[in-house]
Amino acid sequence: MSDQSRSPQILPRLERTGDALPLWTYANEELLEIEYKEFFVKSWQMVGHVCDVQNPGDFLVFDLWRDSVIVMRGADGVLRAFLNVCRHRASRLIDGRGNCGGAIQCPYHGWSYRNDGSLSGIPAPENFPDVDRSEYGLQEVRMEIYRGHIFVNIDESGPGVASMLGPSDEE
Repeated sequence: MSDQSRSPQILPRLERTGDALPLWTYANEELLEIEYKEFFVKSWQMVGHVCDVQNPGDFLVFDLWRDSVIVMRGADGVLRAFLNVCRHRASRLIDGRGNCGGAIQCPYHGWSYRNDGSLSGIPAPENFPDVDRSEYGLQEVRMEIYRGHIFVNIDESGPGVASMLGPSDEE
């Protein structure tokens, strides 16, 4: 069966500006996947304001459908963003906002991470003799601060926040 006969044309041509999308587009899994990958993952998402994460250990979690990002201030005062997933078994690490002190501990197997994202502890390390802790820190996510607002971008490519929002500064 060809792709054409299997599903409707993925990106319909609208005849006039202001036309609504056909009804099938609102419940089409294939179109949703394309939209997520090509629009949401590649665009900057505002997570919060720097006031929300002022002290070392302060964090906030931003969920974008199946992806989740932690924005956290390290003991060194640097603000960083990471995927909210343990490097051991991909368990979600934390929710909401608050202060984690100096570390985050995975609720599944107890791996722990410093607030700079580095791996600090593995329960029963003898079971993981070949793990290089320097390679198993939290996965960093692209983050920028623009006019005090924290933006994250899960995709590594594309222009910065300032180049996208800068033209509206005068307004």
